[in-house]
Amino acid sequence: MDKAELLAKCEALEEKGRIDEITALLDGFCSDDCNDPDMHYYYGRILKKQHRFGDALNAYNRALAIDPDHTKAKAGIFLVNSILSIENNLYFENSYTDEGLYDI
Repeated sequence: MDKAELLAKCEALEEKGRIDEITALLDGFCSDDCNDPDMHYYYGRILKKQHRFGDALNAYNRALAIDPDHTKAKAGIFLVNSILSIENNLYFENSYTDEGLYDI
């Protein structure tokens, strides 16, 4: 399957919300020997939807290693880092974390 066919199939699956199937398709295609930054970016986007933020960052960084000016991959990294920052702030700066919930 070439890139165009793969992307068309992935986009059709994405419209149906079948993200796990897309990941299975892209796992093999986006191996270390894949030199297509757009495919690594797309893979990162799918991984982000699955809340696999570390894997998404790795995919975005592989896209940037191939094309250092890939603006979508840079934006993806910024977005994932923002999500992780918000999650950390909500947990560590929230006065209603576990200790505050239980009076023993």
